[in-house]
Amino acid sequence: MSGAANHATSHATDAEPIARALARAHAVLPDQGPIGVFIHHNTLHAFQHLPFHQAVQSGAAACRAQPYLTLAQFAAAHRAGRIDPESLRAEIRGELGTTADAPLAIGTTRAMLWQAWMTGELPARDRAGLEFAIATGSAPAGLDPALWQASLARLADAPARQARALRRAERHREALVALGAEDPDDVVHAELVRLSAAFLDQGQAHTPLPERERGFLVAVARLHQSGAHAPRACRPGDRDLIDAVARGLDARGIITATLDALAVPESERETWLFATALALPGWAGMFARLERHPEEDHAHLPVRLAEFLAVRLCYERRAIEHVCARAGLPSAWPELLARTSPTREDDGLDALILVAAAQAAGRPAGAIAALSDAALAELWAERDRCAPLVRRRIWQEAYERHYREQILGALAGLRRRGLAQHVARPRAQFVFCIDEREESIRRALEEQAPEFVTYGTAGFFGVAIDYQGLDDRVPAPYAPVVVTPSHEVHERPRLAALERHAKRARLRQAWNRLERAAAARSRGLLGGAGAALVLGPIAGAIAALRVVAPRLSLGWRDRARRSLVPEPATRLSAVRSATDATALTLRGKPLGFSTAEASERVAKTLENLGLVRDFAPLVVILGHGSTSLNNPHESAHDCGACGGRRGGANARVFAELANRADVRAGVAARGIVIPEHTWFVGALHDTADDAVVVYDLDVLPAHAEAAFQVARDALERARRESARERCRRFEAAPLGLSPEAALQHVEVRATALSQPRPEYGHCTNAIAIVGRRELSRGLHLDRRPFLISYDPSIDRDNAILERILAAVGPVGAGINLEYYFSSVDNEVFGCGTKLPHNVTGLLGVMAGHNGDLRTGLPLQMVEIHEPMRLLLIVEATPQSLLAVAGRQAEVAELVTNRWVQLVSVDPQTGAMQVLDKEPGVEGRASRFVPFAVGQTELPEVERSIDWHGRARAHLPPALVRAALTPVGGR
Repeated sequence: MSGAANHATSHATDAEPIARALARAHAVLPDQGPIGVFIHHNTLHAFQHLPFHQAVQSGAAACRAQPYLTLAQFAAAHRAGRIDPESLRAEIRGELGTTADAPLAIGTTRAMLWQAWMTGELPARDRAGLEFAIATGSAPAGLDPALWQASLARLADAPARQARALRRAERHREALVALGAEDPDDVVHAELVRLSAAFLDQGQAHTPLPERERGFLVAVARLHQSGAHAPRACRPGDRDLIDAVARGLDARGIITATLDALAVPESERETWLFATALALPGWAGMFARLERHPEEDHAHLPVRLAEFLAVRLCYERRAIEHVCARAGLPSAWPELLARTSPTREDDGLDALILVAAAQAAGRPAGAIAALSDAALAELWAERDRCAPLVRRRIWQEAYERHYREQILGALAGLRRRGLAQHVARPRAQFVFCIDEREESIRRALEEQAPEFVTYGTAGFFGVAIDYQGLDDRVPAPYAPVVVTPSHEVHERPRLAALERHAKRARLRQAWNRLERAAAARSRGLLGGAGAALVLGPIAGAIAALRVVAPRLSLGWRDRARRSLVPEPATRLSAVRSATDATALTLRGKPLGFSTAEASERVAKTLENLGLVRDFAPLVVILGHGSTSLNNPHESAHDCGACGGRRGGANARVFAELANRADVRAGVAARGIVIPEHTWFVGALHDTADDAVVVYDLDVLPAHAEAAFQVARDALERARRESARERCRRFEAAPLGLSPEAALQHVEVRATALSQPRPEYGHCTNAIAIVGRRELSRGLHLDRRPFLISYDPSIDRDNAILERILAAVGPVGAGINLEYYFSSVDNEVFGCGTKLPHNVTGLLGVMAGHNGDLRTGLPLQMVEIHEPMRLLLIVEATPQSLLAVAGRQAEVAELVTNRWVQLVSVDPQTGAMQVLDKEPGVEGRASRFVPFAVGQTELPEVERSIDWHGRARAHLPPALVRAALTPVGGR
């Protein structure tokens, strides 16, 4: 073999671990895009091909995070009644299978012993601390001092247990810190964060990184070449970068050279480099995200994760050498690793394990001394099988089982009251997004009159569009992330308002230029001093007014804005004429839908809803969004089905399409006749302040005015009741508020500059119900379910069901799982408290002025969330669900790997079956198991306020008699 061939083979061999590490990093790093379009997703999406428990444990291990709540948190939920003893016993027996009743030498069965260890968990303190507590009479509850002393005496002569070893260090930093040396990441991260923020900046930085259009690697090298120095501890890493770029080395070449210099063996390079990528996961994840999704990068830069790691490693290599030289340690990885030893742990004190076992068996202190070494060995083996991670997994299953049985029992109890009958003449129909925050306002509408019918569908309402609003610079996708819109829709001023629009545009441009100029000049010495002297008192007064009287100050601002720059009346380019059929926008997409395309979308959405007959005089289509002040995560409260944006545009487009005579003719050709007297109205529900904005009332026909007045009055009452129900969750809102006072409270929260909780978002999500509204109408479900309309009686071949599950399954699961992971480990999977957050580069938030980009959800959005997998209840037979899963890979992955809990409700009989795994086997779900309905009585109240009016905690289901009157909703 030639020398060239040998070199090529060596280079390929070196590149393979790097390529694998980069691929793993791309998969595991946070996949959150720029915060302006925060979209919920499964935090551990890279592990979704695995069964849930295997995935969360593997993913948490890779990220060094928690996969579940802690044992103490589960025990607290058990004491509070959120996990009932029967559910826990059932899960323990399911875990142990046929050996659950097998006797143990200590005198108890396996199931009894596991139950004792899980529910009687004693605090694992050090021995000296426990003995001091016993001596002073402050022993922990449940700890028998006599058993404790007997256990200590018996264990003194017993063979020692071997503690389990944890993972060893995977990179230099961990080994150095374990050896008591300085942390090289401190200096590396400070410099890397500064450079990354300047490179990726989306418009916030005063001066972005020069030459960044050439990529991160070249831009940083050129910065150093121009005279900028790296921190002293990282030098000469800056010279390394300059020389490497001058020699034409690419990012992978630099990574290889660094690994060679640190003597990282080829067998360990993938692990070493992967751990390095996860050392600063927020910034590394943003590089990885923008590399995969360049359309989200407004600066249109060549973003590469490999270049980020190459720059990092140049600094890190020199920082490691600096630290090792100061500490007298070798920088070569094998030699440094040899100086460390894996840390070890034990599962609490052995004496406590023995005490709990003796109590479970009812053994007295004197009997402990008679235990043989074989009996003790059997006990230690059982305890190893009942390891902390196993116990947490069982607790999680019991947590979910308890809630699942509550909900399914409530649905069965409602069915026993008899299915609601179809009403042929509804007064008004309201179509909401499936968002669980809409459950309370839907229930409030239904309690008002039997003829008010509500529906739920994905909040883009079947019209996936790139939408450009009147003041938007470019169109943006208003569609689920799994859908790429093929059409654009623009908002334009009406002909009579063209002059007003031109004037408004000129004033806005002048104001924006003034703001940019003032911001630029205020950053200089003289300009900053002048701005502070002249504008400081004004800004201080405005800020004080915003804090003291937020509603009043914003009301003044809005009135001034409407007076100076009033918004013109607008129209949408929702439908294109036949003469414009081939016209494309600058981005190569048609502007508006053709009549045939519009007809197809309207018909499919109505089919999805089950709204194919008995139309009301008025149908209100309500998108949703959230408006709050000083809230970087505002878009996380918007509509996920609209790409993390407000859904008013989609609602408005759908209403305009459905009102057109030519579109209705096309819909009629597809078998759905919309009566001439029916009118669709688009609207937006703000989930922060419960405002409802209605669009295009200037074209409301005379025959629809009376029906609209009825619907508007109903919405006014409903939004007040919804606000009252929401207020019970806010500690600052007294219980027992009137509807008017509650509405004022949520309006103040949304406008308050200092409010960290303008709303709680999706923090109560736990269920998704796909079926006719009769399946759950009349149940108070505590704002916890996604409500998706579906009528199995008109779905002959499961085509409608397939469309619905393919769209809402990933959306609902993504929201649910993001909240799950941000709850179980908010520091790793979430972003901690939002109080010290600073927006950086319009990309995300950092805690303070210099640190990692924090991904996931802030603590204030998840602090009352119960982390459990989504309970997906579908009104369809098991055969229909399996058929859909067989055609939809992502749906199949979610349900068979048990990322969601799937329940089938037979459309004819109401019989329920749960998709479950085989007993005693942890893995994929493979069979439907009948759900046995108990005889537990469901609480009944007259109105919703009677159930939630005096409680802040999570509530079980209840029947609301006012909403039980027969209705025709689907």
